[in-house]
Amino acid sequence: MNEMLDNKKRKIELNSNNDTTNFINLNTFYMKKIFVILLVLLPIFTTVVAQNKIKIETDQTDKFSGKRLIHTSWARIYRGTKTPSNVYARITHYGSTTAISFKIMTGSVDAIDKDDELLLKAVDGTVYKLYASNYTLANRGDGSIGLNGANVLGLNVTYKGDLSFLQDNPITDIRINTSDAYYDIELSEKEQANLATLYKVIKKSINN
Repeated sequence: MNEMLDNKKRKIELNSNNDTTNFINLNTFYMKKIFVILLVLLPIFTTVVAQNKIKIETDQTDKFSGKRLIHTSWARIYRGTKTPSNVYARITHYGSTTAISFKIMTGSVDAIDKDDELLLKAVDGTVYKLYASNYTLANRGDGSIGLNGANVLGLNVTYKGDLSFLQDNPITDIRINTSDAYYDIELSEKEQANLATLYKVIKKSINN
């Protein structure tokens, strides 16, 4: 009788140990899955947070030239499923010159020649032109900010010209001319607002 009770006790203990082991293994499995998901989402989350507020990132006076240098933060002005997949913009003011830079994620070997046109179509149908300030060749990470897209080929190009049209005339479409072709992008209302806000923010800073 005692032997039977001991056997039952051992079976209960064995089952209990197995249940505990299975529970631990199951928890470990789910924790690993959650960790992998977080690793995938972290760069995207970081990028989204970075885009939540458009602000002045740099405002200083050059020690040698005495000219004031102002940079806005980068703002996403386009996201889509075609090429380019992402486009970011920021505006820079140096001395008496104001220019706009674009990070364009193309995933391909592209080049933009000096003085190549950037065409911006406003909501009223007016087409404005800006011109590339120098020759630009695609490099890995040049079309991204943060970790998201850091290994993807892209362009980081600056355009010169009068940007005052950005203030009161929403831009609905942009054509990016490259050496071999061009990319057309259509901006959503939020993306139009981001582009307009970039100009408003830097203008306010210049006037302060």
